[in-house]
Amino acid sequence: MLVVAGLVGGGPLSPDGGDDARARPGCTTHYVTEVQPAGEVVRRADGSVTVETTRKPVSRAVERCR
Repeated sequence: MLVVAGLVGGGPLSPDGGDDARARPGCTTHYVTEVQPAGEVVRRADGSVTVETTRKPVSRAVERCR
């Protein structure tokens, strides 16, 4: 519960859109998509459970400043 209470109080996700939500001057936010390995739990026909590694696209925000 402490983590949830911390997120509700402030920061870029708060309703008032505090200063943390603004980009610095001369900076822009770009979204980068990379293919990364990810573990996936798979139940086989015989009932056994294994973890298989698959490659999935993952997006993240990157701030670039000049």
